[in-house]
Amino acid sequence: MFRSPLVVLLVASPLLAKNPPPPTPPAVRAAEAQVVLVGEVTKVASAPVAVTEPNGSGGEITRSYTLADVTVKTPLVGAGKLKTIKVGFPPDAGPADMDVGYRLHLKKGDVFCLFLHKHPTQDFYIEFKYGPPLDPAKKEDAATLEVVKKVAAVLAEPVKALKAETAEDRVFAALCLAYNYCPGNKDGLTAEDLPKEESDLILKALRDADPKKLERDDGLFWVAAVERLGLAKGERLGPWFGQRGKDRSEQRLRLYREWYDKPGEKVRLQYWVAK
Repeated sequence: MFRSPLVVLLVASPLLAKNPPPPTPPAVRAAEAQVVLVGEVTKVASAPVAVTEPNGSGGEITRSYTLADVTVKTPLVGAGKLKTIKVGFPPDAGPADMDVGYRLHLKKGDVFCLFLHKHPTQDFYIEFKYGPPLDPAKKEDAATLEVVKKVAAVLAEPVKALKAETAEDRVFAALCLAYNYCPGNKDGLTAEDLPKEESDLILKALRDADPKKLERDDGLFWVAAVERLGLAKGERLGPWFGQRGKDRSEQRLRLYREWYDKPGEKVRLQYWVAK
């Protein structure tokens, strides 16, 4: 079951801006985006539209978007039975104050894996977080797309994924779900309890993580997952659990295991949804 929170949106694009942040790894974007799909651009509007949207500081700002019609070839996350989807992206000459590292740019005939969120005020979607789309025709992107599909499979059937045969696969499922259920920015969201079985399976999977694989190449980090789930708050795992420093990951896992292995009822995890 896919639960998609509404989070603050940032537009992404292949056009380099000033002082760009590093791109968000595709596995993380797949876990957090509302919609992930492979699609083909069939039409691009000849002129952009100006829309009003929140500026992130309680006010509003007007931005321009060029709209593209995208035919869904492979729905991955949150696309359901969609056949087409409208995607907005900044025109080539975007606002001078744009501070993102990539700004999506589409043309007719493009086939990409897109990571999307619904525009906060309009009936179209925009690129989610930093990073270019994946091109399935490129060898390196095709390999990454397989990881994205693995994330999608977890979100589609979380309990099944959490009961996978290997501990490594169960840990991967728990990390994907932590990133999906608990976004970094929780403004405008409210928490609801996960089903007990799923909550217990996530806690157990995190306990069984390999101490040598806590900082992963796919960007789904064990420590970040534990913190997102609220397990590092207070004295539960010790006051220094969240401190950063070299070689601390294995110490954090030890603390987590000591906490998990104590007798008694385990905490019920929560996920975050729009109010």
